[in-house]
Amino acid sequence: MRRNQLRTREDLQKKLVEIIGNNNVYFQPPSNVQMKYPAIRYQLDSIELRRADNLNYSKIKSYAITHIYKSLSNELTDKMINSFQSIRFVSRMYVDGLYNDRYELIW
Repeated sequence: MRRNQLRTREDLQKKLVEIIGNNNVYFQPPSNVQMKYPAIRYQLDSIELRRADNLNYSKIKSYAITHIYKSLSNELTDKMINSFQSIRFVSRMYVDGLYNDRYELIW
């Protein structure tokens, strides 16, 4: 993707589906959605506005991404880090029999 081309949330969705290799990618799912694992859940985390002359000239979106899976022998961490230029691994938690790897992505 060219640097000056706008990246949409839909572009991010497609990229995450490609990385995980299934359609279990959920954007801000409501609590009543039954997720299938392994899965990626992501949500908009923040928007940084850059201004000049009292106008917004750019906005930088940050997403919180969580990869949820059952088996620790998982290579998706390296794949995630190698697929994005502006990603940061934040933490790993084990909750209710599932691993949760959290990332922060500037998109």
